[in-house]
Parts: sequence; structure tokens; C-alpha cells
Amino acid sequence: MRFIIFLLYIFIVKSHSQRIPEDIQVAWKIITKPYHNACVMESHIDPYLAENWVRDFHMPDTPAFGCFIKCLYLNLNFMKPDGAFDVHEMVDVAHYMTHDLARICLKDIDVEKNHCKRSYKLGTCIVNSLVV
Repeated sequence: MRFIIFLLYIFIVKSHSQRIPEDIQVAWKIITKPYHNACVMESHIDPYLAENWVRDFHMPDTPAFGCFIKCLYLNLNFMKPDGAFDVHEMVDVAHYMTHDLARICLKDIDVEKNHCKRSYKLGTCIVNSLVV
């Protein structure tokens, strides 16, 4: 019984201790700052969530959040108007990205036609790959 409680404790602590590394949080804030407010308005996302999702490691699967990320990706030229992603632009702008990580995350979203959902799926894949 103690072993089960110990495993449960480890699971709970691990699941709540995941975070995006500080240098990546700072980099993301810097590169998205010029577009942040406009994307909050365009997507109708809760401004608190838009400001703190990276720090709080909270990416809700909602239309507003996906469209917020899409807006940022479009403004950063990570996404083209047709919904295609530019891997080279992503790697050039976001120092924490690699071509391999981008390709791995993009292969799973090719079938998704909704640009907000595509952006959300790409973002969650990248973030889940970067957490410590």
C-alpha cells in the first residue's frame, strides 16, 4: 500500500512540476510581444491566459486559444495564409526550435484543415517536447 501511495505521489508531483524552461519563456515573450495585443483582440482569448500560458504551462484546447496561437504564427511568418508552416522561418526566429522537432510535430497535423486547430496542435507538440 505504501508503494502505491509513493507512486501516486511521484505522479502528482511530476505532473505538476513540468514547466517550460525560463530561457524559452523569455524568448517566446520577446518574439511575440509586437503581435500579442492584436492577437488577443483578434482571437477573443482571455488576456490573462494569453499573458501567462507559457509560465503556467496551460494550453487549453479551445477555439480562442488555438486562434490566438494561429495569429501569432501568421504574424511571425511561421504560418502562411494557406495554413502551411514554414519550418525554416520557425527555426530561424525561435532559437529553441530544430528542423527535426518541427518536422516531427508537423507530420501529425497534416490532416487538420482548421488553421486554429493546426496551430494549437503544433504548439502543444512543440511545448510538450520542450518541457523539463
